Amino acid sequence: MTARQNLNGPLISTGAPPSVSRMNRTSPSVAGKAPVVSTTPNRPTDRHHATIHLRQKPVIVRSSLDHTFCSMRYIAFSRSVRYRARMSIRDARRRMAIDRMADHLLEVGMAGASLRSMAAAAGTSDRMLLYYFADKDDLLAVTLEHVAARLTALLDDALPPGVRLPHGELLRAVWATVGSPSLQPYMRLWLELAAGAARSRMPDRAIAGAIMGGFSAWVESHIDTGRDSRPAGPSALLLATVEGLLFLDAIGHRELADLAAENATALASTR
Repeated sequence: MTARQNLNGPLISTGAPPSVSRMNRTSPSVAGKAPVVSTTPNRPTDRHHATIHLRQKPVIVRSSLDHTFCSMRYIAFSRSVRYRARMSIRDARRRMAIDRMADHLLEVGMAGASLRSMAAAAGTSDRMLLYYFADKDDLLAVTLEHVAARLTALLDDALPPGVRLPHGELLRAVWATVGSPSLQPYMRLWLELAAGAARSRMPDRAIAGAIMGGFSAWVESHIDTGRDSRPAGPSALLLATVEGLLFLDAIGHRELADLAAENATALASTR
């Protein structure tokens, strides 16, 4: 920077400092208008703007990640809803097939337990029927368990849960129910299953054991043993008596079965 001394005044600068000159550089006046100040930033301002951009970049990235995460959650939710809908339809069709196959077995017995006849009763093909079950044994087990659940519901209608009776009275009530004509299809199917179990045929043996376990639990929940706190003994005796009565009825000796039931009831009442 050059300067000259005014004899009557202070030191006068002939030019502005470089930094000031750059910051205040103006364009020439046009048509009497005020000069336009250049907006070109200097280096410090450039560094300031760079800092701002560096600070704003993670915000932009975070917003993008949030959008992506929300999109992924929406896709996962949509897939979950569709999957539950498919499973709901599948379960409904499976329950319908089980109900129809239970009716089929009660009508024709274990002779109609082939996969093809069960599929025809369910209204589908044997290949499609296995879509709802692991294999034929699983299909048969589930269907017979459904039959047993129906029988338990009928027994509950005759003797509601929570009601306990002495051995003799309970035997009379059970025989009056299972020996009735309306329950004959259930008893015939049960005896066929028991016959297969007696020959150690699988899965008949496993299924029959599970059904007998459920019926034994039902008897224990309804028998009044008095002072005896162990219902297993009286309930086992009642089960054995009922099974004998069913056998006599099945081979055509209903009168003998009824007589045996009356004697067993009287004998139990005298204890």
